[in-house]
Amino acid sequence: MGRLFLLVVTLICSALVAASCSGKIAKTGSATVTGVTLDGVMRLNYADGKTALKRVNPDDVRKATKMAAENAFKPARYVETSQGSTLTFPCGTTLTYYDMPND
Repeated sequence: MGRLFLLVVTLICSALVAASCSGKIAKTGSATVTGVTLDGVMRLNYADGKTALKRVNPDDVRKATKMAAENAFKPARYVETSQGSTLTFPCGTTLTYYDMPND
């Protein structure tokens, strides 16, 4: 009886913690790259109608810019976190990007 009680309490606590964290750790959805510059800035149009400027991974700007340009106007899945974000295109390639710094 005691083990069953502990199992139920653990499951309930796990569900509460998972529910309270949802949406706060990462934001997901679909977006489309609608513009890319040579210095690594891209414009994303989100499914909800919002538009944002993002910068591609600074480790290899040329490669990331080429990847974004090749997949422009194709729907992609994004995962945005505070440490960095990814955009996965239908072909399976993944692009890392970051928020633009505010001046």
